[in-house]
Amino acid sequence: QHVRKTVETFDYKKGGLSLNRDGFHLSLNYGRYLAALTWCFVLIDKNITACSFVPPMPNTDLKILNQIKQAVYQYLSL
Repeated sequence: QHVRKTVETFDYKKGGLSLNRDGFHLSLNYGRYLAALTWCFVLIDKNITACSFVPPMPNTDLKILNQIKQAVYQYLSL
């Protein structure tokens, strides 16, 4: 929810991208990337801001992945 509120790209009510495929399941590129970063940070305490992984999905924007990464890190570092 933090990413939806802080990353303008995912403000679905204003025409932004959805983090879900069907209203419930995470989208294959951005939603799953967000979930993976969260698990990585919480379970194995990795520095997610240094993560260079890019999902092998068509139309995946690196700028958006970096926005997700920063928002997740900001929220989980509180």
